[in-house]
Amino acid sequence: MSLIQKQEMTERDLAAHRANGQKTQGPMTSEGKVSSAAANLRHGFYSESRTEAMLALGEDPEEYRHLMESLVKDLQPREGLESQLVLRMGQTLWQM
Repeated sequence: MSLIQKQEMTERDLAAHRANGQKTQGPMTSEGKVSSAAANLRHGFYSESRTEAMLALGEDPEEYRHLMESLVKDLQPREGLESQLVLRMGQTLWQM
């Protein structure tokens, strides 16, 4: 049982909801559809291709590659945990 009682919908409210629903049917133009499809891309974490995600966000994959190579060269991580930490550090720096 909820402590907050919901107000019942009146016919006037239902009519207003239906009228507003007819106005919001989603994007109609091809540009709007492309924009809408890309709207949920936040940081590319679930993206199939990191390069594709970066391009969609207007970032330069070549700059990212250069940053990662620079970190590996400067820090010279060994296998395992160190290399994973360097990768994570590079990703964090890029996002900042």
